[in-house]
Amino acid sequence: MFDLSSYPIALKFIFIISFILIFSLILIKLIQNNATRKSGFENSGKRIPGLRSRRVLTKDEVVMYRLLMKAFPSNMVLPQVSMNSIITTKEIKVRNAFSRRSVDFVYIDDGFMPILIVELDDRSHKYRIDDDKKRDTLINSADIPVLRFSVIPTLKDLRKELSPFLK
Repeated sequence: MFDLSSYPIALKFIFIISFILIFSLILIKLIQNNATRKSGFENSGKRIPGLRSRRVLTKDEVVMYRLLMKAFPSNMVLPQVSMNSIITTKEIKVRNAFSRRSVDFVYIDDGFMPILIVELDDRSHKYRIDDDKKRDTLINSADIPVLRFSVIPTLKDLRKELSPFLK
C-alpha cells in the first residue's frame, strides 16, 4: 500500500501509531453508536408522564388467535390490523369512516393481500351492532369476507366455518 522504506524509522513509528490511533477512534465511535441504537430510546426527548404499554390482545383474543393459528397453520393470520392497511379509497369521506379502526384478525395470502377478516364480538359489541354492520359493509365492499363470532368456537367449529375461505 505505502512504501515506507525510504522514511526514517521515527517517522515510520509515528505513521503506524497514528494509523492505530485513528482506527481505534473510529472503532470506539462505531461501538458507541451501536450501543445507543440497541437501547431503543435514542430518539426520545423528555418522557411523557402517564404513558404505559398495554396488552395488544385481550385474554379472549389471545385464545382466539391461538385457535386461528392452529386451525389453519399453513395460512398467515395477523391480529389487530388497521383497516387502513387492508382497504383503501380515493374518497376522503369514505376513508375517514375506517381510517382509525382496526379488525381483530386478518388472514392474508402469500402476496400479503387480505382474504378473510375474523371478528370476536365480546359483550361490548351488543351496543355497537350498527357500527359493526357499517364496518362489515366497508370491508365487504372491498371483496373481503367477514366472519363474526360472539363466543370462542371449538377448533372443530372454527375449521368448519373458515374452510370455505382458506386452504
